[in-house]
Amino acid sequence: MTDRETEISADVKGWFAGCAAATAVLFLYGLVAALAKGLTFPLLFAGLFVAAVHFAFIAMFTAVPAGLLMWGVRKARLELVAPLFVACGAALGWSGNYLFSPFDRDRMLYAAAGAAAGLAAWYCSRRSLAKTTERAASEGGTT
Repeated sequence: MTDRETEISADVKGWFAGCAAATAVLFLYGLVAALAKGLTFPLLFAGLFVAAVHFAFIAMFTAVPAGLLMWGVRKARLELVAPLFVACGAALGWSGNYLFSPFDRDRMLYAAAGAAAGLAAWYCSRRSLAKTTERAASEGGTT
C-alpha cells in the first residue's frame, strides 16, 4: 500500500467513526429523553430507525467537508491538532442543523455531536495511520 493509499484509508476510517460517534450522541440524547418519559420496545425500535436515518444523513452531509478538512490537514501537516478536528466537527454539526432547521433551538446538541465526531475522526484516523506506519517500519518498508 502506498503512502497516499494509507492516508486515504485512515481518513475514511476516521470519517466513518465520526459519523458513528455523532449518531451515537444523538441516539443517547433521545434515549435519555425517552427513559424519562417511559421507554417501550416500539419506542426503542423507532429510535433505532431514526438513528439509522441520522447516520445516513450525517454520512451524506459530511462526506465532502470532512474530505476537504482531511486534505487540508495533511497538506498543512496538522494531523496531531485534535482541537482543530473538534472545532470543525462542532461547526459542521451546528451549521448542518442551522441549514436544515433554521428555527430549531437545539443547535448545541448538534454542535456537541459534531465535536464528538471530530474527536472520533481525529483519534481513528491517527490510530489507523500509526498502525500502518508501524507495520511498514517493522517489515523494513517505507511509508
